[in-house]
Amino acid sequence: MPTLKILAAVMAAALAASCPAFADDAAPDSVEVQNELDALVEKCDAGDAGQCLKAAAAFHDGSGTQADPAKAAELMTKACDLGEVEACRSVASAYASGDGVAKDDAEAIRLHSIACDKGSADSCRDAAALIEAQGGDEDKANAGQMLAKACDLKDAPSCLSLGQQSLDGDDAAKAAAPGFFEKACGLDDAEGCYSLALIRKDAGDAAAASGLLSKACELGKGAACGEAAALEEASGDEGAKKAGQLYAKGCEAGDGGSCIKAARALAKGGTQDGLKAAAAPYAKACSLKDGEACYRLAMLTARGIASRDPDETGALVLYKQSCEAGYGPGCAAAAAMLASGRGADKDENAARDLQAKGCELGFKRACGE
Repeated sequence: MPTLKILAAVMAAALAASCPAFADDAAPDSVEVQNELDALVEKCDAGDAGQCLKAAAAFHDGSGTQADPAKAAELMTKACDLGEVEACRSVASAYASGDGVAKDDAEAIRLHSIACDKGSADSCRDAAALIEAQGGDEDKANAGQMLAKACDLKDAPSCLSLGQQSLDGDDAAKAAAPGFFEKACGLDDAEGCYSLALIRKDAGDAAAASGLLSKACELGKGAACGEAAALEEASGDEGAKKAGQLYAKGCEAGDGGSCIKAARALAKGGTQDGLKAAAAPYAKACSLKDGEACYRLAMLTARGIASRDPDETGALVLYKQSCEAGYGPGCAAAAAMLASGRGADKDENAARDLQAKGCELGFKRACGE
């Protein structure tokens, strides 16, 4: 969210370039600086918005004069009144945060609304957030109108927000959700494509869902890659190879479920090379707190497949991580190792605690069953 400070910094560079007396590496005569600053303010008062911005930058940063954020806000407001959209947005953000002015959400909303009406989608979205924070039902409706303006201005996050809010509404609102997601997807928003894909999938339109999932996957949505892979698998043997590639792509994008399935595909034949290749996606999923992945990686580590030599110490660490991530078999495996002194000194108390946790997590073998 641009603030008065950010816009002033941009204008300060322009100020230094056009008025050498304000340059940081200059040693200007104070009279010369004051004369140039007075000239900027005079031109601003005469209706030159660009000079208002330059003067605001000087007062905000203290370039050649004493810093005066309040005067900077006043000049930026003048630029807003003269039609500078980003000035309106900048002053609105200043009122929202209290940068150089007293914090005033109502004034921030007013100024953001002006910028919104002049075509700033960011201000439409920021105004919506400030309005919704007020908490009333009417406020929510007004916030929705501002988001709709932002969406119409091709702001993908606003379209996505409207779609998500619609899903939480009544039947009429739910019916509008696909349209908002479609707009977001058309603006290359991965979440919009993914959300629309799930709606199409639930409606039984597998072809449309597949295309949308593929697009969301290309846009970096890991879960979409996994969903697209599952559809390929369901299509028969011909889709298996493509599914593996999609699971690998989903894993790279940070989807733990895709990592697990990519690893399983690699390890399916049980060959040494396949198991070794599976270690990398298991490690990725484990780093994403997937308990099963940590468990599978621990097994490979103990056997020396994921490492140069069998490593029971490393395996125990991974089994504990699996347990911490909520995977019962990991707790039981760590308990067994500690009970027998493998991977660490024997610790029967810790082993009992881990066994109990595995049972609590629903792993029946850890309950003695």
